[in-house]
Amino acid sequence: YTGVEDLHVLADAHNYNRALANFVKAEAHEGDTMLDFGAGIGSFSKPVRDMAGRLVCLEPDSHLRDQLRADGFETVPAPAAVENDSVDYAFTLNVLEHIE
Repeated sequence: YTGVEDLHVLADAHNYNRALANFVKAEAHEGDTMLDFGAGIGSFSKPVRDMAGRLVCLEPDSHLRDQLRADGFETVPAPAAVENDSVDYAFTLNVLEHIE
């Protein structure tokens, strides 16, 4: 993924990130199995991990997946790796603009 530098720059946008994480928290339920679609460096997985019963980070980039696993996250490389009906709440933030 060529936008890794952008992810690190956005990680410093604390108020912005907090606001988006709060949107996720407001809609999800404590103990939900959650899916972060396009997890990147975990900017939004990190603040919601404590409320999730299970949190799966879908990240196609192998280097970012390795980083997420090193941070203790469960990762998958593609939507096909997520079992049907296995997620209560899915979110994607700062992802759609990177899909070609």
